[in-house]
Parts: sequence; structure tokens; C-alpha cells
Amino acid sequence: MSKEKISNMIDNIMGQDNIGAESEFKSVMSDKVGQKLEDERKIISKDMVTRHIPQSETGDDEVW
Repeated sequence: MSKEKISNMIDNIMGQDNIGAESEFKSVMSDKVGQKLEDERKIISKDMVTRHIPQSETGDDEVW
């Protein structure tokens, strides 16, 4: 999908269709940023689950 958009963007640039190229560029960047954010979300959520520290059952965790 992204390769097709990049190809369309290049075709638009070569055809001097700057508006079309801009639209394809924005679409490609949006896809890439969205995918990177999704990847980071997965890493953070996995880290939250593996580093979970359970509280004690007695509630005596406070330091006086």
C-alpha cells in the first residue's frame, strides 16, 4: 500500500501535479507516523504488564 502511494507521489511530481504529490506525501507520512505510534504503544503496554508491581495485601506499604 505504501509503495503504491510513493509511486503515485513520484508520478505526480514528474507530471508536475504538485497538489496531487502533496496529497500523496501527506498520506504516506500519516501512514508511517501512525504505524510507528502503534509500534511504540505495543512496546509500552507490554512493558507496563511485565513491570507491574503488586501491592501488598495488608496495606502496610506506607513508611512512617
